[in-house]
Amino acid sequence: MSLLIKTATHFIYGFAYFLGLIPWRHSIRFSDMLGDLWYLLDRRHRNVALDNLARAYADEKSEAEIRKIAQQSFRNITRIPFEIGWSLRLSEKEIMRRCEVIGLEHLRRAHAKGKGALILTLHMGNWELLPLSYTANGFDVSLIYRPLDFKPADLFFLQYRQRFGGHPIPKKKSMRKVLDALRRGNSVGILLDQDSGLTAGVFARFFGHQACTNKGMALLALKIGAPVVPTFLVRSGDGFVVHILPEVPVIRTEYKEKDVQVNTEQYNRVLEQIIRQYPEQWLWVHRRWKNRPVNDSDGD
Repeated sequence: MSLLIKTATHFIYGFAYFLGLIPWRHSIRFSDMLGDLWYLLDRRHRNVALDNLARAYADEKSEAEIRKIAQQSFRNITRIPFEIGWSLRLSEKEIMRRCEVIGLEHLRRAHAKGKGALILTLHMGNWELLPLSYTANGFDVSLIYRPLDFKPADLFFLQYRQRFGGHPIPKKKSMRKVLDALRRGNSVGILLDQDSGLTAGVFARFFGHQACTNKGMALLALKIGAPVVPTFLVRSGDGFVVHILPEVPVIRTEYKEKDVQVNTEQYNRVLEQIIRQYPEQWLWVHRRWKNRPVNDSDGD
């Protein structure tokens, strides 16, 4: 590792730590101001969020409601660096004092099957804090992630995710490591709410439109029988709530390709239900419907 990359990584750590020194309530006000400014100035991402919301909610919400959710979503994202900085100077126990976990029995029941657990999750709330809720309760957890293009930032987040015993797995060529983790009885988290690209994905309905979704979770659930447990984290008051939902049963038909498609669509329905409960805390700035089926300009 070059000296320049090390220096830049240390700078990112120092800056995040500094943000964490700002008193909690002041940091919320400041990050909300930054979120509003970002929403105002960043036309490209603002339009992506508004287009996504219009597609997802169609005639369900007014233009004013859609704009309000979009602006709140920007605020949600700008809070994350402050919360990461806050967590850098605290122990696992101190962080968990602000974090309530609901539904832990569903995870224990899944692990009792002896095949590990596939954690169906999404970019909701501050998703970076989610693995801690697992390790703090005695579960080994791996999380599949896409390395960042900016190497210092990628190293910072890698170290951050490993801090309390998490085991990040780079997305590229991850299947063997995922299988090994499941065979050891670990939980493996997969963020399934982004466009996967045509090679890794299958088209499955999401908010009423076909969305290219990673098929890896369905393939794993079908192949080795690992239970799929939806989990997500949202902000609530001055803290966070982790929701662990009941296992999603595997659907099996006579056709492998159909099995992958219907199970992936089932996972999308779960994620959609979560987003509908907390739309302002989801990552609307991602082009979720970037890829569309051939000869289908609307993605339906």
